[in-house]
Amino acid sequence: MACTGDATQVCGAGNRINLFWSGVPTANPGVEGFVLQGCWTDSVGNRSLTHAVRPLGGGKNNTIDNCVNACIAGGYILAGAEYSGECFCDNTYHFGGPASDQTTCNMACKGNVTEYCGGSNRLSLYSLGGVAPVQYAAPLPPAPTTTSSSSATDSTTPTSSSSTTSTSSTSTSSTSSVTDAPTPPSSSDSQPTPTDTPTTSSTTSTTSTSLTTSITSTSTTSASTSTTSTTSSSTADPVTTSSTTSSTTTTITPTPISTPFPSWTYRGCYIDNNNDAGRLLPLQQPDSTTLTIESCINACSAAGYSIAGVEFGDECWCGNELADGATKASVGIARSKCHSPCTGDGGESCGGPWFLEVYGFDAGAA
Repeated sequence: MACTGDATQVCGAGNRINLFWSGVPTANPGVEGFVLQGCWTDSVGNRSLTHAVRPLGGGKNNTIDNCVNACIAGGYILAGAEYSGECFCDNTYHFGGPASDQTTCNMACKGNVTEYCGGSNRLSLYSLGGVAPVQYAAPLPPAPTTTSSSSATDSTTPTSSSSTTSTSSTSTSSTSSVTDAPTPPSSSDSQPTPTDTPTTSSTTSTTSTSLTTSITSTSTTSASTSTTSTTSSSTADPVTTSSTTSSTTTTITPTPISTPFPSWTYRGCYIDNNNDAGRLLPLQQPDSTTLTIESCINACSAAGYSIAGVEFGDECWCGNELADGATKASVGIARSKCHSPCTGDGGESCGGPWFLEVYGFDAGAA
């Protein structure tokens, strides 16, 4: 209908309005119960929201409404639009936070140039009900180390040593009166033969002293009696005991399994991306705190898929082919990125942040 003030211009029609736009995008305050939380930081290596999804019509049709609806369909409470055509979802945020400069979310959505869809490494973040996003708390993997210890004990056999210093003295006294020679005794312990003749008496005394072992003997010999006494004592050094303890620590590095099941083989570590086709594998199983490579393969096989992928320690993805443009990581990158321990087995690696370890079914090997 022509405008009443200028018939050369159009001013809408019945139940119709001519809408004019200044040409400057604005931030969408929210849709579908999701409320804008502002502009948040993000990076390819450490995603704030870890689940990339394909909005209706693909990245070229990305809008805040389409992104939020894709996250609602996946059961998520956080949605983020980035770099015009990317959409991410999660229930918690993993990295990043509110950008110091909120104007860096300055790229128009590919599907609606009147609103912003984040920026370069920036998310236009929305939360269900406007609830403040909660940061992800990673589950603790099984302890990846084992420790063995051994102890050895050396003992010293009791040792005795002696150093002897002796002092001896001998004194002899003799008195004799001779008429006829007496008959001598046969030994010092025997009685002499009795006679009526005078006797000769002799007394000998000997003393010996030792620092550690002492022996004291006294011997007295006479014509009528003989007595011998001996006393002995010894002292040993105390037992000396020493002990040595040694320990060895071994670190377990999470690794992939070359052949986890018959006919299933390891295909490599792939860079998971977010192009218009979405993730490398289309179906994600529920995140698991007990994920292993075997449990992921079982879940994908039971669902009828021939490819299984594990990522970020607790994610399992399934499909029959990788998305176009799938790129295998170089050996060096794979070692540094595909290293997250599986939540169900710390000895197995289950990809990494934005890196997918892929296993495939080989029908010819069945």
